[in-house]
Amino acid sequence: MRTQDADRDALAVRPRPAPGTVAAVEDGRLVVAAATGTSGRLTTTVVVDDRHGGTATRELRLTVLPRPAAAVGAGVLRDPGAEEALRRPVYEDGVPVSRLLSARTDSEVVWRSSATASVSEHLVHVDGRQVCRVPAGAPGERTGCTVRGRALLPAQRVQVRAVGVDGTVAAPVDVPVRPAAASRRLVAVVYFPTGEFYLDEHARATLRGVVEQAAGAGFTAVRMEGHTDADGSSASNDVLSRQRARQVRDWLLPRAEGLEVSGTAGFGEDRPAATNATRAGKAANRRVEVYVG
Repeated sequence: MRTQDADRDALAVRPRPAPGTVAAVEDGRLVVAAATGTSGRLTTTVVVDDRHGGTATRELRLTVLPRPAAAVGAGVLRDPGAEEALRRPVYEDGVPVSRLLSARTDSEVVWRSSATASVSEHLVHVDGRQVCRVPAGAPGERTGCTVRGRALLPAQRVQVRAVGVDGTVAAPVDVPVRPAAASRRLVAVVYFPTGEFYLDEHARATLRGVVEQAAGAGFTAVRMEGHTDADGSSASNDVLSRQRARQVRDWLLPRAEGLEVSGTAGFGEDRPAATNATRAGKAANRRVEVYVG
């Protein structure tokens, strides 16, 4: 902003701020600050006086956009198809086959819409690259977008920007990324013969897939949960289910660099995936579920 006119007379600049705002001239710049909760289009009048009777008046039209409020984080989504696949095993010669249950790694960014009707949409950026463009919901409404094919990690910068109805883009809001370890995701199931806890070739191939998928998605923790059918005593099934979980753990540990075991558990016959009234159902219950996070 100029401080002298063409005659080198010093200029006095007197802003007349709109209601709900404060305006001042600082270091040759006009600074307008809006009160909390102020939004929409505002008009600030500026009067320039050369102190010799010459004045000029200019109206400045401003758009004030509130930031998206209460950003609640981003994290890895559980694939609902994995749970369904667990209930519907793939059989070969009447025996369920160990397999990866999901190859999806999607993430979700969620926030609450700006509390004003002057916002038309929100933009989501990850590490400076736009990944979503979402129409604004009702003021204060929970809004989100899915980032497909990637797991967001705590080191990444996720930002949400409000865009006004006139195209004005507000300052970004940083969205904290929830660590992947907080997002438990079922990725594989390993099946066993009656009374056994050794790993066959299908099981080992499945676990190799777990290692590759966890490394590619940035997961750092793995948990194994063992199960049995209803044959035998409850006490012996508890022991067998823990043996199965530990067998999977012992195979994974030396092969999964950077992947830590968050725990193993055995639930015996208490959590069947299928009926124990048929041979096929019993075979589906003799399993270890593998979770990563």
